Amino acid sequence: MPAGPAGSAGPARSVVVAMCVTAAVTTTALVVAAVLRQGTRDGGPGAGARSGSPAVEAALRCESGPCRSLSSTTVGGDRVELLGDPGGGGGRVRMTGPLGTTVFETNTVQLGARLTPESLWCAEFGRPVCVVRGADAAGELFAEVFVGQAGSWSRVDTVYDSDAGYLELARVRSPEGLPDVVTVRRACGLAAGPDCRQVVAQVQGLDGDDVGCTSVAPAREQLPGWPQVAPRPEQLVPCDY
Repeated sequence: MPAGPAGSAGPARSVVVAMCVTAAVTTTALVVAAVLRQGTRDGGPGAGARSGSPAVEAALRCESGPCRSLSSTTVGGDRVELLGDPGGGGGRVRMTGPLGTTVFETNTVQLGARLTPESLWCAEFGRPVCVVRGADAAGELFAEVFVGQAGSWSRVDTVYDSDAGYLELARVRSPEGLPDVVTVRRACGLAAGPDCRQVVAQVQGLDGDDVGCTSVAPAREQLPGWPQVAPRPEQLVPCDY
């Protein structure tokens, strides 16, 4: 097997991000539960609050005021809406279908990401999958993934991130079934100069598993498949950037 990307060893950064989000979301989750407590039921880990009451939906608040629709799309027969406040600093994702309405609070904003009308993207991968992503003030991307099945939706526990401006879904391990998350990360090391553009593409599963990384590339444009990065499994080695 070829040598892995150079750099200091360490855990996949998205795992650390997920741990940081847990504490930050606790307080806001309590607020959401209070707003939705009438007519909701617990959908289990990763599930959003479900409600069939229009009055409850109208009461949703996003940071500084009532939620407003930023964007919407239809996937798998369900309508998916990204809701937010005018400044993009708070948000909800609402899925509406034959089984009712499910609402999630977005975790990306807890890490400083701002939501825009372009933050929501959905597609069919055998099952409906939606991504909500946004960038913070420094340009780092954060994203979370939602997966539907038979009208029910759940959120993947991991918050994914990229410090090199690329975060997409791609079928890397299998041409069928659910996709993987491909992110591009800087691989310059602490001693690199300000003009360093070295990067790796990191592949992670929707179960949070670290699938692997490509070897270090001199620039994003030299990653496999650019501008739609999709390395083959044999091009991946353990992440060590």
